[in-house]
Amino acid sequence: MSDKLVTPGQRVALTIRGLGSTSGNVDALVDDSVMITLVVAPGQEATVLGDPDAVLEYPANRGMYRQEGFARFDGAGSGAVRFVSREEPKLVQRRDFARVDVRIPVEIAVQNSSKFIADTLNISANGLLIETSLFGTDRLRLGTFLWMTIPLDDPEQETEGPIEARGTAVRDTGNGALGIRFDHISEKHQERLVRFVFRMEVEQRKREQQIDG
Repeated sequence: MSDKLVTPGQRVALTIRGLGSTSGNVDALVDDSVMITLVVAPGQEATVLGDPDAVLEYPANRGMYRQEGFARFDGAGSGAVRFVSREEPKLVQRRDFARVDVRIPVEIAVQNSSKFIADTLNISANGLLIETSLFGTDRLRLGTFLWMTIPLDDPEQETEGPIEARGTAVRDTGNGALGIRFDHISEKHQERLVRFVFRMEVEQRKREQQIDG
């Protein structure tokens, strides 16, 4: 095996066609397969996907690595999945999404804790920055796994409801803000965020042009 491959116990990101982006922990390496337990079990819906295309991403000493392949579920909806690679790992940069400054009241839930509301400072399709000064940093520390409900002012809010995502606190800015990376978000909800951020950028440019004019 290549020395660039993941190691047991490592957290990895996995994008599965039909399920979207999620994350999990590596249980074992078997030949060209990586045995993973997903943080959030996909349930019985995964059993009808067959062997969907998948992309595995993980950090190593030289940076972020990416492999394309397919996923195979155990059929019990337990969250256990086998990632089978079609290629050698490639050193890449994680896909970046546009980010926009916007305040949105996000409902946050942490395991064994009550829900609370935090305002975003900016948001993208792969994470957000929240203000922590209102509730203190003891409620959210780096590495905390959390659940988020994000209401959007978009045409789909009324029929589709708010965005739901799970993530990890990964960055403390030191000035009362905390960066959250999405670990699990459906393709549909991620696409909604992309459209929302684009629309917010356009509206902000229009306002800036009006001020300059």
